[in-house]
Parts: sequence; structure tokens; C-alpha cells
Amino acid sequence: SDLYTIPYVIPVQQSTQVTVTWNTSSSTVIDNAAIDSLATPDLQDYINSLGPGQYINFYEMQYIFQEAVVDIIPTPLITHIEFSVTVNGQALTPAVNTGVVVGDPEGYYYATTADITFVRG
Repeated sequence: SDLYTIPYVIPVQQSTQVTVTWNTSSSTVIDNAAIDSLATPDLQDYINSLGPGQYINFYEMQYIFQEAVVDIIPTPLITHIEFSVTVNGQALTPAVNTGVVVGDPEGYYYATTADITFVRG
């Protein structure tokens, strides 16, 4: 017979929320809304660009955050960056001795602008 079964997987969308806790030693007053408007699009693009089976890299998010806000907070003045990642309602922590979190290996991450939040602290 010339019939072949070809299995394929339709990737599942994983609802992803990221909270960024940040702080600075800058003497300039920096509004959290300004940080939000600068960093949200780039972090959202990063999350949404990850394909099935890829992991979320905290170090890459740190770099993206620093680059996004460098015009109002020079990198040497950033004193704290911490990420909390929730995928499908489950908080994920980095694997031991890494800076990466992994969701469903057959799924892809998806975040809206409302899913990326910032807290100064």
C-alpha cells in the first residue's frame, strides 16, 4: 500500500505571565509606568517569539530589560532585577544552577501586554 500515517503535534498555547521586580540607585525619580511602557513590548516580543520546546531564559530577559530602559536608567544604576514567571497558572522557577524555565515541551508561550507587569522593589 502507498498509504503512510504521519503523526504531527499541534502545539498548545501556554498563557504566560511575567512580573519584573526592579530597582535603581538613580537619584532621578523614575515612574514605574515609564519602565512599563519601555520594557513591555520587548519582553512580550521575546516571550511570543519562543517556539515549541524552547525555554524562557532569565538572563536574556535581564538583557532585554536593561536595553529597553537604558535611556532612563543607565545599566550601572540598576540595582535589582528579578523575574517571576507563571505558565498556565503555575509558577515556574529556574532549574537548579541555571537561569531557564521550561513549560510544556510541545507548547509555545504567549503573553499579552497585560501579562507583563513591573514592580519597583
